[in-house]
Amino acid sequence: MQNKNIIFISCIFALLFITLGYTEAQTPEGILNQYVADLKKNPNDNALREKIIKHVQSMKQSPAIPEEAKKYMVRGREAFKSAKEAKDFNDAIDEFKKAVLCVPWLAEGYYNLGIIQDKAGLYSDAIQNLKLYLTAAPHARDAEEVKEAIYAIEYRQEKTAKESSPAAIADKTQKDFNKWLKSLDGIRYSCVVSPRYLDCIEKIEIDIRGNEAVFGQTMVKFLNKQMAELNSGNIGRFREWGRVVIKERTFTIFADEQKRIFWEFQISKDDQTISITRTSEPYMRYEKGTMLQRER
Repeated sequence: MQNKNIIFISCIFALLFITLGYTEAQTPEGILNQYVADLKKNPNDNALREKIIKHVQSMKQSPAIPEEAKKYMVRGREAFKSAKEAKDFNDAIDEFKKAVLCVPWLAEGYYNLGIIQDKAGLYSDAIQNLKLYLTAAPHARDAEEVKEAIYAIEYRQEKTAKESSPAAIADKTQKDFNKWLKSLDGIRYSCVVSPRYLDCIEKIEIDIRGNEAVFGQTMVKFLNKQMAELNSGNIGRFREWGRVVIKERTFTIFADEQKRIFWEFQISKDDQTISITRTSEPYMRYEKGTMLQRER
């Protein structure tokens, strides 16, 4: 009988304990604590953040701001002051994120996050956090200014999206290429060589004319007296071997319509030289590795 009484009393205490715990969980403070605990498990749940903000607004007395959140706010402001470039804003962003995770109804935290994320180019996050600010502080004096800021950020977001589209990137790439090619218009690249099978000295040249590369040679001197007499009229005259429209830094020029003889050229990154990277020239007149210097 005594054992039965002990069991009965234990059950009563257990039931009372569960009831008290359930009652505590159902208080506004208890519900808030549970919401915050859930948010810490999933910080990107913005719907839950809004739910927490509205729950706090429904409470008779606003919860106190923990010292930890105040610390993060001060650290975030300090990081923002020392930021110079977009990437430097990340430290400030991290601190303010900690603040609004600790106190998800902290309007000032969302405002600071939105402003800094905008400067860092994180437009989507900036818009989201400024909207959370307006939710947390619907009657703020700067509410209209913040709404206008959101509209401005949305514009920047749309503009960035357009500029980063494949079509926009391709268009910019083409414009940059055209600008680069225009800067080479009228430039001549040349190199003095002595072909193996001829007793002479030649100057090979590439002229950039508009969007074309024109390749050829100018006879400088014949070392053999008899050859010099026979070709006296050719000394100093430019003879074109081929031409091509330039579409990139590497291009190929063919010497005949059957495309049996060709030279592949490459313009250096600093635009100071053009080198022969491949050739099918049968007599190695202009060898692979030959480099033409830009004339000034």
